[in-house]
Amino acid sequence: MKYLDKTGELEVQRLKRRLGIFVFFDYDGIADCYLEFLLDKLSKICQQINIVVNGEIQQSSLNRLYRYADRIYIRENIGFDAGAYKDFFLKVIPKYEWESYDEIVLMNDTFFGPIIPLEHIWSRFEAETIDFWGITRHPKGEYGSGEELYSHIQAYFMVIGKRIIESPSFLEFWENIPYPQNYQSAVIEFEIQFTNFFEKYGFNSKSLMDASLFCKDNEGNPYLHHSYELIKYMDVPFLKKKCLMFENPGYINAIHALEYIEVELKFNTDMIWENIYRLSREKRFGLIFNYCELEKFYKTHKQIFIYGAGNYGKKVQRYFQYRKWTFEGFLVSENVNKEQNCKNYAEMSFKDTDGIILALGKSYLAEVLEKVSLDLKAEQLLVPYFIMD
Repeated sequence: MKYLDKTGELEVQRLKRRLGIFVFFDYDGIADCYLEFLLDKLSKICQQINIVVNGEIQQSSLNRLYRYADRIYIRENIGFDAGAYKDFFLKVIPKYEWESYDEIVLMNDTFFGPIIPLEHIWSRFEAETIDFWGITRHPKGEYGSGEELYSHIQAYFMVIGKRIIESPSFLEFWENIPYPQNYQSAVIEFEIQFTNFFEKYGFNSKSLMDASLFCKDNEGNPYLHHSYELIKYMDVPFLKKKCLMFENPGYINAIHALEYIEVELKFNTDMIWENIYRLSREKRFGLIFNYCELEKFYKTHKQIFIYGAGNYGKKVQRYFQYRKWTFEGFLVSENVNKEQNCKNYAEMSFKDTDGIILALGKSYLAEVLEKVSLDLKAEQLLVPYFIMD
């Protein structure tokens, strides 16, 4: 049965009791406003919200989180999300308490949203008997070693049903899972193992994107490649932070998703950029181009050129389009394509007020940097971070 509130918005069944467990981590212990928005929406779904803080948190941010939390547990940052959940179930909350809930929601702070009401997401699963579900499923594939990669529900947002909660296997899982030592281990030992473990016990799983035709096996992470399609066509309510890193293979797709949620869904992306820009200022985000430095560079030069019309150059161009910035064209060393607004660097002359963004991969960057450094001042060049590797 479905319920409507007085505004006509769909509500989830009120008879179900939900326990929300939210894992927070920030290098500097700061909780930005996007988290308040997220937790406020989560509070409409869950009867109780518990926050596990991995590492340190500033007092002002702790006060902000207490507006939404029934309990906050601060622990040493060991074991990533897996360690946070393990300690919560084994050290913080007694078994009889979490067994009293109909659903447990596990989530972290690696995404923005919800872009659409969470109630709409729950309504998609109400008519089905599903033991655990999530937003996206990583397709099966292979590791670099050739070993099989098990298809799995991605753990940034998972909902666990009553059959699992009451099963002895639930406690068994948390007792036996190790504290992962690195990110890859966290994916293998927790995220992949969670799906593998409970499906082997006969529990069934599903994700919002399971019916997707554009997410293919061996392609890689679906939300990195297809954030726009997942949001528009599959009603995925979140945008992952990683999507907005320049090194993301689906970066241009993610910018398209941003424009869609701003224009079509009227979602306030200011809270997204508040967080991204803070992380950029603190050198916590973006391994290739820093958003803050990119904006400063743009504002301090009268004319901007992008050296390289390939993968990185097109990503910078797309970000410029999003910001409604202009640039004079692409610079290339050879194979000038005038239709792409390319100019031969050797035929150009530059003023002291001009700036060049070196949007090149490692294989070409060192050679080009050596050449342009003879012609221009250091402050006229914006260089990708991996030149320091």
